[in-house]
Order: sequence, then C-alpha cells, then structure tokens
Amino acid sequence: MSAGVEAARRRSREDRTTSQQEEQRPLQGESTVQELDYELDSPLRRNFKALLVLSVSVYGLKEAKFVENLLWNKKVGSAALAVSVAASSIFALLWGYLDVYVGAVLGKQVDYPEARRVTHALLVSLLVTLVSLTIAVWPIYQATALVLVCMLSYGVLFQVVILVPASVYNPLFFALYAGFVYFWTR
Repeated sequence: MSAGVEAARRRSREDRTTSQQEEQRPLQGESTVQELDYELDSPLRRNFKALLVLSVSVYGLKEAKFVENLLWNKKVGSAALAVSVAASSIFALLWGYLDVYVGAVLGKQVDYPEARRVTHALLVSLLVTLVSLTIAVWPIYQATALVLVCMLSYGVLFQVVILVPASVYNPLFFALYAGFVYFWTR
C-alpha cells in the first residue's frame, strides 16, 4: 500500500511541475514579457510621443505669442536677454565644436570621458541661457515664464534633436538662431 501511495505522490509532483512549466511557456501567438516591452517602446511609439510633445509645445508657444513678445515687447528685460543670447552663442560654438568638428570632420566618437570639460561648459551655458531667458520674459508672463521656457527648450529644441538627423538640425538651428539675432538687434 505504501508503494502505491508513493507512486501517486510522485505522479502528482510530476503533474504539478509539468503544469507549471506549461504555464510559464507562452502559447502560440502570445508574446513574452521582453517582446511586449519592446513593442511598447518601439521607435514608432517614441517618435509619436516626440511629435506629440513638439506639437503641443509649438501650439502653446504660438498661443502665448512667445517669440513675438521676446523680439518686440518693451517689457522684456533687455540685459537678461543679452546674457541669454551671449550664453546661447557660447553654447552654439561649443556644440559646433563637439558635434561638427570633432564628430564629423575628425570622425572621432564623442563620449563623456574625452570631452568632459566641453560637456560641462555646454551644460553651464545652457543653464545660464535658460535662467536668463526666464528672467527676461518674467515681466510679461510671471510664473508662466517657467512653463514657456520649458516648452521652448524641452518641447521644441530637444524634440527636434530626437526626431531629425544632425545633418538637418545643425543648419536648421543655425539659420533660426541667426534669424533671431538679426531681428533682435534691429
């Protein structure tokens, strides 16, 4: 009798391990967790999110007449805007050095350990640009200036860098920046 009980227990254990293995194995047509993660984070989905953020930011800046006020409103702090333009010029020169000269002309891979000082200078100039731009438009927009500057920096500029190749966004940013400086100095 004990041999029969032992055999029944063994069969029960084997049935449980077999059913557990079948539960872990995906059925035909089902995806594993890794495949599902990749499908949810596909390039098309990332581009869609970037396009959505870009569209909402452009619409918000247009509705607030941000660029028009920045260029022609007398309430804009001219000293802070001049600091912002100077810091963004430094940013553009450093970016051009790293991306165009070192990356494209010399053909080197630009990474953080080799370009640590230039990367820190880029971050500091970007921070100065954004803070001084916020100070410059504060008299017009008050606390909304923080949101609008974030919409400009993250919502427009960063999303364009994500969506467009460097061979397109480098000349595009240069042309837009030159146009802004031209109209600002008039």
